[in-house]
Amino acid sequence: MDTVIGSRPLPGWLQALLPASLTGSATMLLALAAALLVLPAILGALLDMATYLLQTYVVKVIGTSDLRARRRARPSVPRPVSNLAGDPPWPEPAAL
Repeated sequence: MDTVIGSRPLPGWLQALLPASLTGSATMLLALAAALLVLPAILGALLDMATYLLQTYVVKVIGTSDLRARRRARPSVPRPVSNLAGDPPWPEPAAL
């Protein structure tokens, strides 16, 4: 904003990145700043909408009750528990 409203020049890395036609006009720089502010908000809203649509589609196709039934039918994997001595509950590999 200092470049558009004030008299400060653009940072060197930004001057190298932008074309000369854009860096010479304060109006174009203001339009670029506004676009960089609005564009992420629009992309975020589109991402939220796509996520919602995909979740809705998956629930409709697979069905929530089917997912819950699959989760209950899956056998649980026993987790190893260490003993009081701190040794691992599985045998150590044999030395070669």
